[in-house]
Amino acid sequence: MAFAQPATELEPSSRKIIHVISPAPETRRHNRASAIKKIYNMGCELRHSYLHGETRVHGSVSETLAQELMIAAGLAAQNRGASAIVLDCVLDTALMELKRELSIPVFGPTKTMLSKYGQFDRRYGFILPRPVEREETDFKSKLDQYHLPESKYAIDYISPDNKLNRMSPDDRLRGIEAAAARLIEDEGAGVIYPACTLDSEGIPDLQAKMKRKFPREMVVNPLAETIWAAAEHINPER
Repeated sequence: MAFAQPATELEPSSRKIIHVISPAPETRRHNRASAIKKIYNMGCELRHSYLHGETRVHGSVSETLAQELMIAAGLAAQNRGASAIVLDCVLDTALMELKRELSIPVFGPTKTMLSKYGQFDRRYGFILPRPVEREETDFKSKLDQYHLPESKYAIDYISPDNKLNRMSPDDRLRGIEAAAARLIEDEGAGVIYPACTLDSEGIPDLQAKMKRKFPREMVVNPLAETIWAAAEHINPER
C-alpha cells in the first residue's frame, strides 16, 4: 500500500495545525485561498497530505482500500503533531473509522454541512460532478447513513451529459451555477451543496453571484467551511 507523505515534516508551531487529507495531488491548491487566511486569524495553520498518485477515493479504488489509505494518512498526520483532521472527500471516507482510531477530532465535509445547515429545515440541493450510477449510489448511501430522507434533497450535475473531462475550470463553475439554478427553481432547494471539492476556489464568487439572483437561498462551500469548523473546535476562544 503506497502513501505519499507530506513534503516536509510538521515543525513545532505555536499555532494549532489542521491537516487536510486529499484524494490526489491536483486537489492540493484548491484548499488554500478559501480557508487559510481565516484560520490563521483563528490561531491555526493548514497542512496537507494526499493519497498516492493514481488512487482516487471516487474512482475505481475499492471503498476498503480508500478507508485504509485515509486511516494511514490520518495516523501519520496525528503522529506529526496535527490538532485536527479534515477530509477533502464528500463521501467522508473513513470518517467514523478515523474518529475511533485517532485521539484528535476528525471532520468530514458532508457530515459537517448537514450538522451546520440542518437547523434551517430546508431542502438540500446536491451537485455531483456527473451522472454516474456508482457515484450517485455511494453519495445517497452516505446521506442515508446520516439519516437524511430522500424527500429532503434533490441531486443535479455539473455535467448532465457526462462530458466532465472536456470541461475547463471555468466551464465547471458555469456547470455548478446552472445546476444550482435548476435545483432552486425546479426542485425548491434552499441549501445548495456543490459536492465537488475540486472546485472549492471558485465557490466564493459563485456564492456572491447566486446571492444576487436568489437572496433567500444559500450556497455552501463544503471544504472551506469544514476547515473553519475544525479551527473553531480546536481554538474556540479565537
